Amino acid sequence: MIVVEIAAAVLVALSVVLPARGVVPRNRWLGIRTAATLRDPDTWQRAHQAALVPMCTTAAVMAVAGVVGCLLGQWNSEPLILAIAAAAVAGSLWSTGIAVRAARRRPESDRPEPDLRVTPPPAARSPSR
Repeated sequence: MIVVEIAAAVLVALSVVLPARGVVPRNRWLGIRTAATLRDPDTWQRAHQAALVPMCTTAAVMAVAGVVGCLLGQWNSEPLILAIAAAAVAGSLWSTGIAVRAARRRPESDRPEPDLRVTPPPAARSPSR
């Protein structure tokens, strides 16, 4: 059963890595699919790029736990399987939150240019008499 969990870890990682690299376009089957991330192709890719670290961290934790379980002879251990599944759910929620925040931010190209002019300091006030 742990082999299934390790395979799930690989699929979890690929579900974010492939859209982040532009291999998988915006769709309703694979990736982080929310109203914010499905808005347009640029937002889709930006959201998945933001979610890369948390989702790959989640997948690594799942895979390492599965491998350790196999090495310890616990490939059918229900607590280990539940812990890996809980890590998958927690990591998915973490990644989705980060992706949605990234999708809601305007891209750098849409932001107004900052005003870089130097303004002189206000004139010193003279005491009134």
